[in-house]
Amino acid sequence: MVGIGAAFAALLGVGLGLALTLDRTRGLLPFDRPEGVVQRFLIAVDDGRFEEAYGYLTAQSRADCALQEFVHVASLHRGYGETTVSLDRVDVTDSQATVWVRHEENAPFGVYGFREAYRLVLEEGQWRIEANPSFSPAKSWCPPRPPAPAPVPVPQR
Repeated sequence: MVGIGAAFAALLGVGLGLALTLDRTRGLLPFDRPEGVVQRFLIAVDDGRFEEAYGYLTAQSRADCALQEFVHVASLHRGYGETTVSLDRVDVTDSQATVWVRHEENAPFGVYGFREAYRLVLEEGQWRIEANPSFSPAKSWCPPRPPAPAPVPVPQR
């Protein structure tokens, strides 16, 4: 299995399982669904197409995080290698969604796996990913901003 394209298993609805092989030409989930956006985002990151991946972020995320900052962080997450990435769960409300992705790989003492969440918001009819969601276990795709310094009181005379 190579990269994210090895397998992307989708569990949608009640008990419906669907395994999709991603060879970059078929097997993509619908673009207008949150899980399809996350899938394309992860493929773009894995392929090193960082500008394309950056385009899947919300307008606020792009305003808060310059492309070069995103590229620096995203380049650290490239090369999933023998990792299998599968869609674990999708929770959608009116204009927000959380896509849970499971990563699994063979490790020296068995299979190592973890779940990761992606928060998306609907912007102008398109699902976009928040780069620095405020919940765990979501991954931040941009460097954290230091808190703004507290205002210094000016003595009154």
